[in-house]
Amino acid sequence: MCIRDRSTGIQTTRQMAFQVTKGAIQRMYNDDTTPGSVVQVLDIKRLSGSGGTTERFRLVVSDGLHYQQAMLATQLNSVVLEDQVQKNGLIKMTEVVCNMVQNRRIIIILGLDVVSDPVDKIGDPQNIDTAAATNAFSAAAPAAAPTQTKPKTEYKPKPTAAPVMQNSSSANTVPISSLNPYQNRWTIKAQISQKSQIRTWSNSRGEGKLFSMTLRDDQGGEIRCTTFKEGVDKYYDMLEEGKTYLISRGQLKPANQQYNTCKCDYEMTLGGDSDISVCAEDIKVKINYSFIPIKQIEDTPVQSNIDICGILKTVGEVSSIATKRGDQVDKRNITLIDDSEAAIEITLWGDKAAQWEAAEGAMVAAKGLKVGDFNGKSLSGSFASLFEVNPDIERAHQVQAWYQQTGGASVQSLTKAGGGGGPAPRKTLKQIRDENLGMGEKPDWVEVKAFISFIKHLSLIHI
Repeated sequence: MCIRDRSTGIQTTRQMAFQVTKGAIQRMYNDDTTPGSVVQVLDIKRLSGSGGTTERFRLVVSDGLHYQQAMLATQLNSVVLEDQVQKNGLIKMTEVVCNMVQNRRIIIILGLDVVSDPVDKIGDPQNIDTAAATNAFSAAAPAAAPTQTKPKTEYKPKPTAAPVMQNSSSANTVPISSLNPYQNRWTIKAQISQKSQIRTWSNSRGEGKLFSMTLRDDQGGEIRCTTFKEGVDKYYDMLEEGKTYLISRGQLKPANQQYNTCKCDYEMTLGGDSDISVCAEDIKVKINYSFIPIKQIEDTPVQSNIDICGILKTVGEVSSIATKRGDQVDKRNITLIDDSEAAIEITLWGDKAAQWEAAEGAMVAAKGLKVGDFNGKSLSGSFASLFEVNPDIERAHQVQAWYQQTGGASVQSLTKAGGGGGPAPRKTLKQIRDENLGMGEKPDWVEVKAFISFIKHLSLIHI
């Protein structure tokens, strides 16, 4: 703050006085999570994600008397990545919980306002765990008083939805995107986009059954949900694809992105004690795509989950193949092209293969396809993959305009003959030699029908 002395005309600089909420750390340590406390961030540490999980940030926050470790909810990562929250800066915690994590009490920050840039360290705070162990707490601290400091910038998770009616009773719902393992009470209003068949499992720890669902809401959120044992008996028959439900009392854990195509940091688990009820009001699901051009798949790592939008160039016939478990499963190959002048083959499985109805020339938006490298580059659908035919979205209009102008005549396929799990071309041994198959940087896949003329027996050498 600049101050000019009128009598002398001399300009001096004085640091603006900032206040923290004294006693806030002690209150939160004792499970009083009243919002509005202003604290100073003494330290910020990045925690790398493992197993495909999102990175997180651990803070040390202080009220001038005590300091305590805090975890930032992943939906707030951007405030650190964009340097809005900095070491020694002040923040107002608008939504917090205090949980036991590895036998230590940790503050979980779910919402915050940025109050100031970095300032000098306030007070001489002591470790709250040490103070608690030595009974060095001061008298019970009062509840957080409203601060007069105007927040510099506001950062919160996406706002919760307005109250909805559940069979004539009111229930507060939250968007799927705001879910995290540190919230004990929540209700989501979601539509079932996909629902799997019941599967059974058996191992050394026991046996049981399960089914999976993909849940989506009207704010673009999506999450993979698995229901086990008693929950299967209780809810499987009542749950229908395309219907809207109110769901609560589920458990959340970090999602394994290698096997989960949903754009969500967490997965949901439901059981017999979970609550699911039909919502009287259906929602219109909003699907958030992350499209990439088909040509870009050439440089996309194998096992990646991607979204594409293109013209349906070919539709193969349905065939049935045997799985390793001895079951029969339907399979169908389709080909999409787009304005990157590239084509790629997609393999559909199960009901998606058997029930495919879109004809050649239709516009298709596909979400959650897995990249493979069988005979070039190919894509494979899964239970959670989503296909929209002739969607009214900007990307579809772009590709449609390109197709109307060019007819897709000059596209190059990223999938060679036989890719995507389809039948490889049959070759003779002479053709393999004459065409130098298998001599390039990438493998060539062929089918050969031949007789075994010689088997070499190796003598055992005892050492």
